[in-house]
Amino acid sequence: MAIAVKVDLRDLEREFVTGETTIRALAKKYDMSFSTLAYHARKELDEQPNWYDKKRAYKGSVDRQRYERIADRHASDMMEIHEESITVARATLRAYAQQLKDGEVKVSTKDAMLAVTVLQTLMGEPSTISEERSVAFRIPGFESEDSLRALIELARARIVPGAVAGGSRQLASGIGQD
Repeated sequence: MAIAVKVDLRDLEREFVTGETTIRALAKKYDMSFSTLAYHARKELDEQPNWYDKKRAYKGSVDRQRYERIADRHASDMMEIHEESITVARATLRAYAQQLKDGEVKVSTKDAMLAVTVLQTLMGEPSTISEERSVAFRIPGFESEDSLRALIELARARIVPGAVAGGSRQLASGIGQD
């Protein structure tokens, strides 16, 4: 069965690429041979992509546009929520400041510290400050690894009254003599 004269291949291509229909459904809709229409759909003319490649590209473009619209809507919603939050926070701060000025509010240390933390956050400053500390000491005469091991062994040994630690005068006498 030949392609009907009344059906333009460009119209069939456009319907296939932009729609949800299949080649088989198009062939049936226009009373055409499936194999003939499938041949035209797979054929690449003048270095142009075939219908299937065009359909993938079209769907990708539509998906990207849909994603961009969703992202724009989400960004707009987030901006609106952010602006409303700032408006509410400023109104709350003004009311609190007025109540504080009128003596209606007693500020505790906890309230003051929380206000400072909130202000720091709003101004982009860190709300917590951490500090690392370490303690180091040196025992003269115990700089070598062997003398430190001997000191550890002494510390682990059981100390008996009237006896040298660990029962070895040699161990005790060898410490600190580096």
